[in-house]
Parts: sequence; C-alpha cells; structure tokens
Amino acid sequence: MSKRVLFIAYYYPPLAGSGVYRPLKLVEYMREFGYYVDVLTVDELDYHTNDSALLQQSQANNIYRANSYDPLAIMKKIRKKNVQLSEPIVFSERKKRIINSFFPIDNKIGWLYPALKKANELFKIHTYDLCFATIGPFTSALLASKIAQKHKIPYVIDYRDHWTLNTYKFDYNPLNKVMSKYLETKILKKSMLVSCIGKEMRTELVFEFLQNTPDKVIVCYNGYDEKEFKIANYMKVDNKIIIRYMGTFNANRTVKYFAKALQELIKENYDISSLQFEFYGNFDSQTVISLQTGSLQKYVQIYSQIPHVDSISKICSADVLLLFISSEDGKGVLTGKLFEYIRSGKMILPMIRQDGEAKDILNNLGYHKSCSMEDIQSIKKYIKEINEARFDNLPKNNANIAIFTRESQCLQLINEIDLRLPNKV
Repeated sequence: MSKRVLFIAYYYPPLAGSGVYRPLKLVEYMREFGYYVDVLTVDELDYHTNDSALLQQSQANNIYRANSYDPLAIMKKIRKKNVQLSEPIVFSERKKRIINSFFPIDNKIGWLYPALKKANELFKIHTYDLCFATIGPFTSALLASKIAQKHKIPYVIDYRDHWTLNTYKFDYNPLNKVMSKYLETKILKKSMLVSCIGKEMRTELVFEFLQNTPDKVIVCYNGYDEKEFKIANYMKVDNKIIIRYMGTFNANRTVKYFAKALQELIKENYDISSLQFEFYGNFDSQTVISLQTGSLQKYVQIYSQIPHVDSISKICSADVLLLFISSEDGKGVLTGKLFEYIRSGKMILPMIRQDGEAKDILNNLGYHKSCSMEDIQSIKKYIKEINEARFDNLPKNNANIAIFTRESQCLQLINEIDLRLPNKV
C-alpha cells in the first residue's frame, strides 16, 4: 500500500520562480517512487511570476489550497477591486525588511491558521503517514510541527534556505530572531528527518541544532532535470557573443559590481561591441538602474522572467552564463541555476564566494576560473578574455555531472524516508 504524504509548500504552481521548482520536482519523484502525495499550498497570490504550464506539470494526487492573510494574499484581494493595478509589485530589499519586521516568524504567518484548519479537515477524510514541509517560508515548518503533533505522525523539514542562520538578515526586529531560534531548535529536534540543499548547509544545521543526531540531516541538491535538456532548443540566433543571466538578485547578491566593470571598460575605450549581455528575471528598480545607466543601455538587455522550459533553452543557446553569489552570503549558498548551468555544458563566469561550496563543486568538475562578485578588476579581465576568445571555463571531459540529476538527488531523500517510516501492510 502506498505511503501517503501531506506535502506543505507555500510556493507551488501556478506560482513560478526559484522557490517553486524544488517542491514541484520533489512531488513528481515521490509519486514516481510510489508515494501518494497531497499538496497543501496557499490560495491565489499577487506574486511577481505565474506559470500555468507548471501547474499542468504537477504530479500531486490532489492540491488543496488554504486562504491567507499575508501581504501577498491581501494585495491580491485589493487588486481584484482595482482593475487598473495589473503589474505585480517587486519590492526593494529595504522595503521587504521593513514589512517583515512587523510579523513574527516571517510575513507568511497569516497563512498558518487557515492552513492548519484545512489540514485538520483533510485528516477527517484521509489518513496520512507523513507530513513533509519545504521552507521558506518558515511558517511552513511551524505548520508541519503542529499538524504532526495533533495527528501523531512524523514530519520532515526540507531547507531551500536557512532560517535563523540566514545571512540576508531579512528584518529589523530582534525579537523575531529570538523567537525563531527557539522554534527552529524545537522543531528540528522533534523532526524525523531534515533535508537541505548542500553539504555546507548540512554542516551548519548539525552544528547549531542537531549535534547529538547528525545522521538526521541529509543533503538533497536542487540538481537538474535531464528530461528538460532533451527538449531544449540549443540554436543560437545572433552573431554576437551572448552572455546571459537567469535568476534574481537579493539583499546581498547584486549586479552593481558587474555593471561597474562594464562601465570602466567602456570608459577605457575597450571595444565590447561584439558582446551582448542579457538578464532574465524579475528585478527591483535598483538592479534595472545599475544595468541601464548611460552607455550600458547599448550592450545590456533586460527581460522579464520567462517560463522554465524557455529558460532552459536560453541557457543552452548562450555562449557564456553569469553566476552571482555574494561574498557576504553563507558558504553554503547555492543558486538554483547552478546545476542547470553545469548540465548545459556552456562556459560559466562564476562571480562567487571564493571559499564557498559553489566554488568547490565547480572546481571538482573542472571549472578553473572564478572571482568574487565584488572583484571588479577580475571581472574586467574575464570579460576581455570572453571578447578575445580566450575564456575556456568548461567542465573537464570526464566530469561526472550525472550525480546532480534531480532524480538521483530525490531518490536519496526518498530512500532515507523509507528507512525511517514503518512499512504499511
């Protein structure tokens, strides 16, 4: 008999973006390996990116939605009454921190009790063997622990981002940090299993919370989906050297140093007319200003975030891919595109933390060139190498990238769950 999972994911299709794809694929592979999976997610939101095609890809047996009273949900209700407001709002990082300061745990706490009520209704008609929550938002972890305690089932916490160990410092309220640290410690100690996106994050979680039970924490990299690359379009349609970035920027990760490097090259009369820089994503005003100031407009193009399948094609048809990780970020920060970049076989310009896990992964695969995100002089040097066909940052021929498929990573997680869950008769 299939084991039945209540899968908690605030970010789930038709929402799109970096927080959506991991839960979507986890559900897919849980189903593929024999689990019955019901997803509990949020109702309609005023979110910056939506993709109905992702919803069609969902393999969940059922998707249940709970109302919320968080800023995104409230904004959706307001905008329904004002048809003139059609574009989604992308808040600056400073505004996000101010908004978050007014909420305990995080600004999704308004989803907690509606979602808990919905879960209790589901338990009246279903019997679940496990509650699985992917975070952030961190409210989801609190929800999973409350569901598990009430209905006496085990739960798993899956980290896409750190909670209290997060280097972004999302709000200005010190009481949130104290309360969250207490809850994170309590929730993790009572969990059946903890999964996370990298080895460095695992080390930090064990040291901070689970020194007595280190085997409880396992790594499940985001990875790449081989099926998507088999249908991707690799055709290049421009004679220029195409340098692309797919993703977002945040409080620490910024494009300003890269933009400064380009500006200096132009001021030095270095000819970059053969280069075309393209940025795909939902960017705040400061990012747009950095990339479109003065002479940069001639060389830099900014596009809205595109559907994931199109994103893979853009990755595969680029000449060089840009990777940004701030030196202020934790050592374990791994952007969602890293493994898709690797699978594409394209050259990568990694502007990343020089003692971080992302650099270790790239070095082990044979990528021998990188610099810190803030190192303007090295960025200029690498742009010149690209322009002069001297940049050769590619994986070695015998690099084993297959270990980073989503299927293999998810299977490791599922096997660990199987070992801990009692068999069903």
